[in-house]
Amino acid sequence: DLFRINLSDAANLTTLGEELALTRRYLKIEQFRLGERLQLHWELENLPKDASMPALLIQPLLENAIYHGIEPLAEGGTIHIHGQLQQSLIIITISNPVTQKRPLSRRNSNHMALQNIRERLAIHFGADGSLTDLTENGLFQVKLSFPYHSKNDASPDH
Repeated sequence: DLFRINLSDAANLTTLGEELALTRRYLKIEQFRLGERLQLHWELENLPKDASMPALLIQPLLENAIYHGIEPLAEGGTIHIHGQLQQSLIIITISNPVTQKRPLSRRNSNHMALQNIRERLAIHFGADGSLTDLTENGLFQVKLSFPYHSKNDASPDH
């Protein structure tokens, strides 16, 4: 499924429910690979699953959390995925532990992925979409925000 979406036009809109289903399938692969080293804590029950959004916004953030956070840590760690709807704004926060040492990562694309997501949010939502990141006290956190529009009533320019 990931390959199919990557090969298709990633500019297409999907729903939050579809994005989360794809993300969970990806995480099953990573959980199989990392075993007990990867723990997930989900808090997304109150989010509207029909929310319209560009495809592949959440999955790459979790991929970064694994490759740049969990994987370099011998003990692994927990990724927290929290979501809320605040005055018609969807806010999803993803946090993961990070090593204090600068690891020699087999991937050095973390900032490229974050920049790509920022650009796609700007294209689809203008100033109403944002992605911020912060590293503090051994945790890396990204906060994704975009307006809630049902896929059924989303305007053509969103």
